[in-house]
Amino acid sequence: MIKITPIGESYIIENEISFGTEAHDEKYITLRPHANIDDILAEMQKKIIDFPGEYDISNNYIKAINGKWNEMNYFIKTKKKSFAIIQSPKALEHDEMINVQNRIYTNEKVLKKLEQLELEGEKIPLHGESTEE
Repeated sequence: MIKITPIGESYIIENEISFGTEAHDEKYITLRPHANIDDILAEMQKKIIDFPGEYDISNNYIKAINGKWNEMNYFIKTKKKSFAIIQSPKALEHDEMINVQNRIYTNEKVLKKLEQLELEGEKIPLHGESTEE
């Protein structure tokens, strides 16, 4: 099980990743929900990712995939676990999203696509409740 804790407008995932619009403590890698090309180099130095690409930050591998309407989707491999944050069904065309066992989804369209593909692994909704291991 993936540990998710809501904090304000964001979520802390596995005590390493912050997903949302707020940048929290610099100890977290912040993944933004929408793409933004402005000041990409400055944001990388602050451990904020909001642009498609592959990143290696603090020994965590992150692949950021742009979806429809600039929604960002992420495959994350930490020291202990790997998981995906999926906002767009189109992101499920990428191998990393298919092969991962833990998929955090943000909307019903993604859930419907996950169920249609009959993928193995855990489907975790991202909403206001805290999840614990």
